[in-house]
Amino acid sequence: MALAGVVQACHQVCRVAGHGASDESKLDTAIHSLLTLEAEKTRDIFGSLESIKQGLQLIKTYHINPQLQDTQQTKYIIMSLTLGNKLMKNKEMLGKIGTRLETLQDSRSEKAETIAQLADLYQKTISLLTPRIMITGSAHHLSQVQNAQVIRCYLFSAVRCAVLWYQLGGNRWQLLFKRQQYMQSAAGLLSHLD
Repeated sequence: MALAGVVQACHQVCRVAGHGASDESKLDTAIHSLLTLEAEKTRDIFGSLESIKQGLQLIKTYHINPQLQDTQQTKYIIMSLTLGNKLMKNKEMLGKIGTRLETLQDSRSEKAETIAQLADLYQKTISLLTPRIMITGSAHHLSQVQNAQVIRCYLFSAVRCAVLWYQLGGNRWQLLFKRQQYMQSAAGLLSHLD
């Protein structure tokens, strides 16, 4: 589920960067994943299993037909996992992020304001880590402030989900050697949604 959160957020980054289009329900899921600081079950971080259906479908599809993988999207996924690992080791930055997210959690701001604040927090923290995620896409769409904020919000969510993935026992080697198990897990979770 955590990996599906990473994949789904990165997929949406590509959509916004390339077409200026964001799926509002996926954006709501990304925001929910950032503002849910404590949860009893992993799915609660996303609101529901249905909320990460697209990410689960992509994991399943990529395993069956690797040629369908988007190289740019794959790059964002790998970079998010790398930054998630680095963030876990940076206690000072983690503390700063946690404090700001708690404030945002209690603020009850309008959605547009929440997105702007999450984007700003990402820019002042995670985007300072190296290597930086460089987004490619349509110059027209990338130059629009609202699109830039939404992209940062999705990247923030991807890194948050990467941290969760590591916390739940994930590691980079599993992506190489346990792909079949990830596909089977994704298929199993999807079967609960059919």
